[in-house]
Amino acid sequence: VLSITLLAQGSFVIGDQNSSNGTAVTFWGAQWWKLNALSGGSAPAGFKGFAKDPSTPSCGTSWSTDPGNSAPPPAGPLPAFMGVIVSSQIAQSGSAISGDTPHIVVVQTNGGYAPNPGHAGTGTVIAQLPANTIPALTKQSVIAGGMLPKLEACQEALRRGVSRVRIFPALEASALSAFCLGKSELGTEVLPA
Repeated sequence: VLSITLLAQGSFVIGDQNSSNGTAVTFWGAQWWKLNALSGGSAPAGFKGFAKDPSTPSCGTSWSTDPGNSAPPPAGPLPAFMGVIVSSQIAQSGSAISGDTPHIVVVQTNGGYAPNPGHAGTGTVIAQLPANTIPALTKQSVIAGGMLPKLEACQEALRRGVSRVRIFPALEASALSAFCLGKSELGTEVLPA
């Protein structure tokens, strides 16, 4: 059984033009801006691939970070199968770097990562998580355990016409009212196919 993991704090990022399944990616490193293509233009050279805020990424939101490795990224080792933000545009204003999150992919990570940008974090995109991929990922045991009934419920809700479906961490359930009022983007949103 494979386990898809989000980092405890922050997330790595790849460019939207590098997000197809089977694509070898660099999600961390000194040359991130040269190795990731974004449909909205080039990323700033100071961005090395780690978004520190929000602590848990979700689709349709923005993220922010500091240049270089000052955010700082996790020490490692990284999860074998890790959720990674996909961005179409990244900009820098002073010492603040920010970008968008059109969707999230699953990256199978390679060894060799270290939190120093000279030790690149690399891997291969293995999955997108729109609702129509849930059955195949379940059959392949990519999604299993406690996540399985949550994603199946999301898929059913979308099939029945619900427009937005989001999985909240149990510790953040009190934020549900803020989410309903459009004032929160916690959790992970499952997108219609």
